[in-house]
Amino acid sequence: MNRQNEFEKQQEQEELFKIANRNEMDAVVANSIHGLELRKGEKRRYLGQFRERVLKTLTNKQLGSNWIYPDVIEAIKDRRSTKIIIRSDYRKKAKKYLEIAQRQNKTVTITNNKDYIGNIALVVVSDEAVEVDNIIAGEKTQELKDKGLPPEIINAGCGKLCSSHYQQLLDVAGETLNFKQLSFLEKMFGEVCTACQYHNNE
Repeated sequence: MNRQNEFEKQQEQEELFKIANRNEMDAVVANSIHGLELRKGEKRRYLGQFRERVLKTLTNKQLGSNWIYPDVIEAIKDRRSTKIIIRSDYRKKAKKYLEIAQRQNKTVTITNNKDYIGNIALVVVSDEAVEVDNIIAGEKTQELKDKGLPPEIINAGCGKLCSSHYQQLLDVAGETLNFKQLSFLEKMFGEVCTACQYHNNE
């Protein structure tokens, strides 16, 4: 009787162990599937790339503006970056970034994958994990705004500036960014400051 009870007890424990083990395996499988789905969604958002490999991103709205984002240029020039990926619909808008990437010998990929989701239109990526905390472009632009860079320069985006706007840019940013100064001859032949032009058209 005692042996039977012991046997039954062992059987019960074995069954409980099997159930617990099965539940644990189900949980592992479920978590794995969920993890895979999350990673798949991550790659669809970042134009086929994992988040940890992304240095900087630009949205379609940002690409639609005239402003050339300094932090994206810095990311392209970063030794860790190896390529930029652009949605095919925004290839023309990304011309300046394409030129910089080509000069830096970075790979340029144009994609028309319809499975990608979200509003990201350009990513600067590495071949390895870089774990950049803030991958959203615009942080440096906001800094320049906060320092008092005139909106007409920001909205002009790039081009040639008169001596007044060029000096303002140097005073605030400490660098020329995406601009050049208009020469005397250029002004003689009718070229105008892009910032002045934007200001006058407002």
